[in-house]
Amino acid sequence: MGDRYKVRDNEVCLVHRHIRDVVVTINTYTSHKTSEGYLSHRYDSAYHDAATGEAKGESDFEDTYEKVGNYYILTKRLICSTQNGEDVTHEYSFSNVRLLQPAVV
Repeated sequence: MGDRYKVRDNEVCLVHRHIRDVVVTINTYTSHKTSEGYLSHRYDSAYHDAATGEAKGESDFEDTYEKVGNYYILTKRLICSTQNGEDVTHEYSFSNVRLLQPAVV
């Protein structure tokens, strides 16, 4: 059971990895194009027991980025999942994002 990847329009849209005793599958549905490439926007991840194939969890993600200088910085992540039969949503927001000045040595 090796790692697998799927590429669509020069973008990785599926990653399937065996990490210790868990199999992780990530599907990317939309992305943000940048002059340097792309950033995943909407994607999901599913986790399965490597030995039994039993589903261990699944989450949907939506990421938002802000261009700061020449960089795209994650400023918001929305994670929706089901835990113990209930829908759970976590939202992480990062504000006042700026580049640090180099330290003078």
